[in-house]
Amino acid sequence: MSDKTDPGHQCAGLAYHLDCCDCCDQGSESGFRIHCRVLAVGVFEDPVLDADATMEIAEKLDSHPDFNLYMYTGFGHAAFDTAPDYRERLLKFFTAR
Repeated sequence: MSDKTDPGHQCAGLAYHLDCCDCCDQGSESGFRIHCRVLAVGVFEDPVLDADATMEIAEKLDSHPDFNLYMYTGFGHAAFDTAPDYRERLLKFFTAR
């Protein structure tokens, strides 16, 4: 059984979720290829999912032409609930062309 705090497990979970949608397919060196814009949001001080996991995802997707990364500072795991600009940041990402 894998350790859910292991960043490799977290990336595997991301790969599984991406494989379940229409924005990626199998066949690249990493096992899947993404065809849509990607936004990764993390928090440096997240006690649940540390910044290393987000940064590992960012390293793997850095060459993707539409990859965006935003790391919060000063918020815990619930940045989605506590960062005042979180919803606006997502809205801008999802409505941008």
